[in-house]
This record gives sequence, C-alpha cells and structure tokens, in this order.
Amino acid sequence: MFEIDGQVFREGDVVRFERAPLPTNRVRDYEITAVTADELITTTTVDDNAYTHRFSREDAARIGITHADRATEK
Repeated sequence: MFEIDGQVFREGDVVRFERAPLPTNRVRDYEITAVTADELITTTTVDDNAYTHRFSREDAARIGITHADRATEK
C-alpha cells in the first residue's frame, strides 16, 4: 500500500498521472503491478508493446498520480 495526498494505491489499481510531462501520458492508464516501501512499479501497453515504469513516492506525487476511472479487470 502507498498513500499519496490522502489517496491509497495498491497493487492492481489503475492510475493516471495528471501532470505527466507529455500530454499523451496524462490520459494513459497504468496498472500498478507492485508496491514496495519506496516505489510504485507500473505497466502500460502502447501499440502492443508493454512498458514497465518505476516511480518513487515523490515522483508519483509530483506528476499527479490519481486513480483512473476504471478498475483493473482480472
């Protein structure tokens, strides 16, 4: 579990980064695949390619992590 600005994030949550540097990344869904003490690990798919990203708590807060409108389907 990871808490940022009063929001709780867990493995399996789908999130967005509202202040990401690139506009296309602001509307892209990222699934949290792991939560460690210091970082969130996410995956996203673009053009059939999967990408993994690691965000520190500070970086995730800085680029505006928030829950996406949909839940992860398992």
